[in-house]
Amino acid sequence: MSMVGHIVFYYIPSAWASALLILYQGQCESLMSGISKVADSRALFICSPQHNYHSNAKGIALGKSCTRHGYRVYIMPNKQDLYVNTQTLHPTNMYVCWIDIMGTKNAMSNSFEQASNHILRFHACCIKASNEADSTYQIRIYPLMDGVFITATELAPLKDVIKHIYEQLSELFITEVNFRHKFVIRGALAYGEISHGEEIDNQVNPDIASNVNYKKQLLFGLPMIQSFTSERNAPPFGVYIHESARIVGQLQGRYYEWLRDDNERRLSMKESLNQYFDWCKEHHNQLDMEINKIEKYKELINEYFSD
Repeated sequence: MSMVGHIVFYYIPSAWASALLILYQGQCESLMSGISKVADSRALFICSPQHNYHSNAKGIALGKSCTRHGYRVYIMPNKQDLYVNTQTLHPTNMYVCWIDIMGTKNAMSNSFEQASNHILRFHACCIKASNEADSTYQIRIYPLMDGVFITATELAPLKDVIKHIYEQLSELFITEVNFRHKFVIRGALAYGEISHGEEIDNQVNPDIASNVNYKKQLLFGLPMIQSFTSERNAPPFGVYIHESARIVGQLQGRYYEWLRDDNERRLSMKESLNQYFDWCKEHHNQLDMEINKIEKYKELINEYFSD
Protein backbone atom coordinates (compact mmCIF):
# COMPACT_ATOMS: atom_id res chain seq x y z
CA MET A 1 0.00 0.00 0.00
CA SER A 2 1.16 3.54 -0.73
CA MET A 3 -0.39 6.97 -0.16
CA VAL A 4 -0.28 10.03 -2.41
CA GLY A 5 -2.35 12.88 -1.02
CA HIS A 6 -5.80 11.46 -0.33
CA ILE A 7 -5.33 8.52 -2.71
CA VAL A 8 -4.62 5.13 -1.17
CA PHE A 9 -3.23 2.54 -3.61
CA TYR A 10 -3.81 -1.16 -2.96
CA TYR A 11 -1.78 -3.40 -5.27
CA ILE A 12 -3.66 -6.49 -4.15
CA PRO A 13 -5.77 -9.35 -5.53
CA SER A 14 -9.42 -8.33 -5.68
CA ALA A 15 -10.33 -11.21 -3.38
CA TRP A 16 -8.56 -9.37 -0.51
CA ALA A 17 -10.03 -5.97 -1.28
CA SER A 18 -13.26 -6.44 0.70
CA ALA A 19 -11.48 -6.94 4.00
CA LEU A 20 -9.14 -4.00 3.45
CA LEU A 21 -11.98 -1.67 2.53
CA ILE A 22 -13.88 -2.70 5.64
CA LEU A 23 -10.85 -1.76 7.72
CA TYR A 24 -10.37 1.45 5.77
CA GLN A 25 -13.86 2.93 5.81
CA GLY A 26 -16.33 0.43 7.17
CA GLN A 27 -19.00 -1.50 5.32
CA CYS A 28 -19.48 -0.05 1.80
CA GLU A 29 -21.80 -2.33 -0.12
CA SER A 30 -21.68 -0.29 -3.33
CA LEU A 31 -17.88 -0.52 -3.37
CA MET A 32 -18.01 -4.24 -2.68
CA SER A 33 -20.22 -4.82 -5.71
CA GLY A 34 -17.74 -2.93 -7.89
CA ILE A 35 -14.72 -4.80 -6.53
CA SER A 36 -16.32 -8.20 -7.06
CA LYS A 37 -16.18 -7.55 -10.81
CA VAL A 38 -12.48 -6.81 -10.85
CA ALA A 39 -10.13 -9.59 -12.00
CA ASP A 40 -7.41 -10.74 -9.61
CA SER A 41 -4.74 -9.58 -12.08
CA ARG A 42 -5.79 -5.94 -11.70
CA ALA A 43 -4.65 -3.40 -9.13
CA LEU A 44 -7.17 -1.35 -7.14
CA PHE A 45 -6.91 1.96 -5.42
CA ILE A 46 -9.38 4.10 -3.49
CA CYS A 47 -9.83 7.82 -3.98
CA SER A 48 -11.25 9.91 -1.17
CA PRO A 49 -13.96 12.51 -1.89
CA GLN A 50 -11.49 15.28 -0.99
CA HIS A 51 -9.25 14.40 -3.93
CA ASN A 52 -10.36 15.10 -7.49
CA TYR A 53 -8.53 12.35 -9.39
CA HIS A 54 -8.59 12.56 -13.18
CA SER A 55 -8.01 9.19 -14.81
CA ASN A 56 -8.61 9.96 -18.50
CA ALA A 57 -4.96 10.77 -19.21
CA LYS A 58 -3.87 7.34 -18.00
CA GLY A 59 -6.81 5.45 -19.41
CA ILE A 60 -7.85 3.97 -16.06
CA ALA A 61 -11.35 2.52 -15.92
CA LEU A 62 -13.63 3.72 -13.10
CA GLY A 63 -15.21 1.29 -10.66
CA LYS A 64 -18.23 1.75 -8.37
CA SER A 65 -18.47 4.67 -5.97
CA CYS A 66 -19.58 4.63 -2.35
CA THR A 67 -22.70 6.80 -1.98
CA ARG A 68 -22.41 6.68 1.78
CA HIS A 69 -18.82 7.91 2.17
CA GLY A 70 -18.04 9.36 -1.26
CA TYR A 71 -15.07 7.06 -1.94
CA ARG A 72 -14.49 5.65 -5.41
CA VAL A 73 -12.63 2.56 -6.64
CA TYR A 74 -10.30 2.91 -9.61
CA ILE A 75 -8.97 -0.01 -11.61
CA MET A 76 -5.63 -0.10 -13.37
CA PRO A 77 -3.54 -2.83 -15.07
CA ASN A 78 -1.02 -4.63 -12.93
CA LYS A 79 2.52 -5.05 -14.29
CA GLN A 80 2.06 -8.79 -13.81
CA ASP A 81 -0.28 -8.78 -16.83
CA LEU A 82 2.78 -8.15 -19.07
CA TYR A 83 5.32 -10.26 -17.21
CA VAL A 84 7.93 -12.08 -19.30
CA ASN A 85 10.84 -14.27 -18.28
CA THR A 86 13.65 -13.88 -20.80
CA GLN A 87 15.97 -16.03 -18.68
CA THR A 88 14.48 -19.13 -20.29
CA LEU A 89 15.38 -17.99 -23.81
CA HIS A 90 18.46 -19.74 -25.17
CA PRO A 91 19.98 -17.79 -28.09
CA THR A 92 22.34 -19.55 -30.47
CA ASN A 93 25.03 -18.21 -32.79
CA MET A 94 23.68 -17.84 -36.31
CA TYR A 95 24.25 -15.95 -39.52
CA VAL A 96 21.66 -13.28 -40.29
CA CYS A 97 21.21 -11.69 -43.70
CA TRP A 98 18.98 -8.67 -44.27
CA ILE A 99 17.94 -7.98 -47.87
CA ASP A 100 15.56 -5.27 -49.00
CA ILE A 101 14.45 -3.22 -51.98
CA MET A 102 16.07 0.18 -52.42
CA GLY A 103 13.83 3.24 -52.70
CA THR A 104 10.53 1.66 -51.66
CA LYS A 105 9.35 4.81 -49.85
CA ASN A 106 9.64 6.91 -53.00
CA ALA A 107 8.19 4.16 -55.18
CA MET A 108 5.18 3.79 -52.88
CA SER A 109 4.65 7.55 -52.86
CA ASN A 110 4.62 7.64 -56.66
CA SER A 111 2.66 4.50 -57.43
CA PHE A 112 1.04 1.98 -55.09
CA GLU A 113 0.66 -0.53 -57.91
CA GLN A 114 4.29 -0.27 -58.98
CA ALA A 115 5.69 -0.54 -55.44
CA SER A 116 3.38 -3.45 -54.61
CA ASN A 117 4.46 -5.22 -57.79
CA HIS A 118 8.12 -4.90 -56.78
CA ILE A 119 7.50 -6.04 -53.20
CA LEU A 120 5.42 -9.07 -54.18
CA ARG A 121 7.92 -10.19 -56.82
CA PHE A 122 10.68 -9.87 -54.26
CA HIS A 123 8.87 -12.00 -51.68
CA ALA A 124 7.84 -14.60 -54.26
CA CYS A 125 11.52 -14.95 -55.14
CA CYS A 126 12.51 -15.30 -51.46
CA ILE A 127 9.89 -18.01 -50.92
CA LYS A 128 11.15 -19.97 -53.94
CA ALA A 129 14.73 -19.70 -52.68
CA SER A 130 13.69 -20.91 -49.23
CA ASN A 131 11.68 -23.83 -50.61
CA GLU A 132 14.62 -24.99 -52.70
CA ALA A 133 17.10 -24.76 -49.81
CA ASP A 134 18.39 -27.88 -48.07
CA SER A 135 15.86 -28.51 -45.28
CA THR A 136 18.47 -30.08 -43.01
CA TYR A 137 19.99 -26.66 -42.37
CA GLN A 138 16.75 -24.99 -41.19
CA ILE A 139 16.93 -21.83 -43.26
CA ARG A 140 14.35 -19.42 -41.82
CA ILE A 141 12.96 -16.32 -43.49
CA TYR A 142 11.23 -13.46 -41.69
CA PRO A 143 9.46 -11.05 -44.10
CA LEU A 144 9.20 -7.37 -43.20
CA MET A 145 7.37 -5.23 -45.80
CA ASP A 146 9.98 -4.70 -48.55
CA GLY A 147 12.69 -6.85 -46.98
CA VAL A 148 13.53 -10.16 -45.31
CA PHE A 149 15.72 -11.44 -42.52
CA ILE A 150 17.26 -14.81 -43.39
CA THR A 151 18.85 -16.91 -40.63
CA ALA A 152 21.04 -20.01 -40.82
CA THR A 153 23.42 -21.89 -38.55
CA GLU A 154 25.73 -22.71 -41.45
CA LEU A 155 27.17 -20.25 -43.98
CA ALA A 156 27.13 -22.49 -47.08
CA PRO A 157 23.34 -23.00 -47.30
CA LEU A 158 22.80 -19.31 -46.56
CA LYS A 159 25.08 -18.42 -49.47
CA ASP A 160 22.99 -20.68 -51.69
CA VAL A 161 19.78 -18.88 -50.71
CA ILE A 162 21.35 -15.45 -51.20
CA LYS A 163 22.71 -16.45 -54.60
CA HIS A 164 19.33 -17.83 -55.66
CA ILE A 165 17.56 -14.58 -54.72
CA TYR A 166 20.16 -12.34 -56.33
CA GLU A 167 20.42 -14.40 -59.53
CA GLN A 168 16.67 -14.46 -60.08
CA LEU A 169 16.16 -10.76 -59.38
CA SER A 170 19.24 -9.70 -61.34
CA GLU A 171 17.93 -11.63 -64.35
CA LEU A 172 14.62 -9.83 -63.95
CA PHE A 173 16.47 -6.51 -63.71
CA ILE A 174 18.55 -7.12 -66.85
CA THR A 175 15.68 -8.33 -69.03
CA GLU A 176 13.19 -5.61 -68.04
CA VAL A 177 13.30 -2.96 -70.77
CA ASN A 178 11.24 -0.30 -68.99
CA PHE A 179 13.40 1.54 -66.46
CA ARG A 180 10.34 2.47 -64.42
CA HIS A 181 9.59 -1.20 -63.82
CA LYS A 182 13.07 -2.07 -62.59
CA PHE A 183 13.91 -2.39 -58.90
CA VAL A 184 17.19 -2.86 -57.05
CA ILE A 185 18.01 -4.88 -53.95
CA ARG A 186 20.96 -4.91 -51.57
CA GLY A 187 21.77 -6.63 -48.30
CA ALA A 188 24.13 -7.26 -45.40
CA LEU A 189 25.38 -10.23 -43.37
CA ALA A 190 26.02 -10.39 -39.61
CA TYR A 191 26.76 -13.14 -37.09
CA GLY A 192 25.92 -13.62 -33.42
CA GLU A 193 23.36 -14.78 -30.87
CA ILE A 194 19.78 -15.07 -32.14
CA SER A 195 16.53 -16.28 -30.56
CA HIS A 196 13.55 -17.37 -32.65
CA GLY A 197 10.00 -16.58 -31.55
CA GLU A 198 8.84 -20.14 -32.18
CA GLU A 199 10.95 -21.18 -29.17
CA ILE A 200 8.86 -19.07 -26.77
CA ASP A 201 7.00 -21.24 -24.23
CA ASN A 202 4.73 -20.57 -21.25
CA GLN A 203 7.71 -19.87 -19.03
CA VAL A 204 8.58 -16.87 -21.19
CA ASN A 205 5.04 -15.58 -21.63
CA PRO A 206 1.86 -17.67 -21.94
CA ASP A 207 0.03 -15.15 -24.16
CA ILE A 208 2.79 -15.20 -26.78
CA ALA A 209 3.39 -18.95 -26.41
CA SER A 210 -0.26 -19.76 -27.18
CA ASN A 211 -0.30 -17.64 -30.35
CA VAL A 212 1.73 -19.86 -32.68
CA ASN A 213 1.29 -17.80 -35.84
CA TYR A 214 2.29 -14.60 -34.08
CA LYS A 215 5.37 -15.91 -32.29
CA LYS A 216 6.73 -17.52 -35.46
CA GLN A 217 7.15 -14.01 -36.87
CA LEU A 218 9.39 -12.88 -33.99
CA LEU A 219 13.18 -12.76 -34.10
CA PHE A 220 15.56 -11.31 -31.49
CA GLY A 221 19.26 -10.57 -31.46
CA LEU A 222 21.99 -8.05 -32.12
CA PRO A 223 22.83 -9.49 -35.60
CA MET A 224 19.40 -8.28 -36.74
CA ILE A 225 20.37 -4.70 -35.92
CA GLN A 226 23.87 -5.10 -37.33
CA SER A 227 22.68 -6.47 -40.67
CA PHE A 228 19.79 -3.99 -40.92
CA THR A 229 21.85 -0.88 -40.20
CA SER A 230 24.92 -1.88 -42.23
CA GLU A 231 22.90 -2.70 -45.38
CA ARG A 232 23.29 0.96 -46.43
CA ASN A 233 27.01 0.22 -46.99
CA ALA A 234 26.25 -2.36 -49.67
CA PRO A 235 26.43 -1.57 -53.39
CA PRO A 236 23.23 -1.92 -55.43
CA PHE A 237 22.72 -5.67 -55.91
CA GLY A 238 25.57 -6.25 -53.47
CA VAL A 239 25.96 -7.76 -49.99
CA TYR A 240 27.90 -6.01 -47.24
CA ILE A 241 29.67 -8.12 -44.60
CA HIS A 242 29.39 -6.70 -41.09
CA GLU A 243 32.49 -7.04 -38.88
CA SER A 244 30.71 -9.66 -36.76
CA ALA A 245 30.55 -12.02 -39.75
CA ARG A 246 34.14 -11.55 -40.92
CA ILE A 247 35.40 -14.89 -39.67
CA VAL A 248 38.70 -16.49 -40.69
CA GLY A 249 38.05 -19.34 -43.08
CA GLN A 250 34.47 -18.18 -43.71
CA LEU A 251 33.85 -14.59 -44.82
CA GLN A 252 36.47 -11.89 -45.25
CA GLY A 253 36.51 -8.32 -46.55
CA ARG A 254 33.69 -5.79 -46.87
CA TYR A 255 31.56 -7.52 -49.50
CA TYR A 256 30.24 -10.99 -50.27
CA GLU A 257 30.64 -11.42 -54.04
CA TRP A 258 27.81 -13.67 -55.17
CA LEU A 259 28.92 -13.30 -58.83
CA ARG A 260 32.60 -14.02 -58.28
CA ASP A 261 32.72 -16.97 -60.72
CA ASP A 262 30.57 -15.54 -63.52
CA ASN A 263 32.48 -12.82 -65.37
CA GLU A 264 29.94 -12.47 -68.17
CA ARG A 265 27.03 -12.02 -65.77
CA ARG A 266 29.03 -9.62 -63.64
CA LEU A 267 29.81 -7.35 -66.60
CA SER A 268 26.20 -7.52 -67.73
CA MET A 269 25.01 -6.40 -64.28
CA LYS A 270 27.55 -3.60 -64.21
CA GLU A 271 26.35 -2.28 -67.55
CA SER A 272 22.65 -2.61 -66.75
CA LEU A 273 22.98 -0.92 -63.36
CA ASN A 274 24.97 1.99 -64.78
CA GLN A 275 22.34 2.51 -67.48
CA TYR A 276 19.60 2.42 -64.87
CA PHE A 277 21.24 4.97 -62.58
CA ASP A 278 22.03 7.21 -65.56
CA TRP A 279 18.30 7.20 -66.23
CA CYS A 280 17.64 7.90 -62.53
CA LYS A 281 19.98 10.90 -62.72
CA GLU A 282 18.05 12.30 -65.70
CA HIS A 283 14.80 11.96 -63.73
CA HIS A 284 16.12 12.61 -60.22
CA ASN A 285 13.56 15.33 -59.42
CA GLN A 286 10.65 13.15 -60.39
CA LEU A 287 12.13 10.17 -58.53
CA ASP A 288 13.11 12.34 -55.54
CA MET A 289 16.71 11.09 -55.64
CA GLU A 290 19.83 13.06 -54.78
CA ILE A 291 22.42 13.28 -57.58
CA ASN A 292 25.33 12.80 -55.18
CA LYS A 293 23.80 9.53 -53.95
CA ILE A 294 23.31 8.36 -57.53
CA GLU A 295 26.97 9.05 -58.26
CA LYS A 296 27.95 7.15 -55.12
CA TYR A 297 25.84 4.18 -56.20
CA LYS A 298 27.59 4.13 -59.58
CA GLU A 299 30.99 4.28 -57.91
CA LEU A 300 30.10 1.29 -55.73
CA ILE A 301 28.69 -0.61 -58.73
CA ASN A 302 31.82 -0.15 -60.82
CA GLU A 303 33.97 -1.35 -57.96
CA TYR A 304 31.78 -4.28 -56.86
CA PHE A 305 31.18 -5.67 -60.37
CA SER A 306 34.71 -5.04 -61.66
CA ASP A 307 36.87 -7.79 -63.20
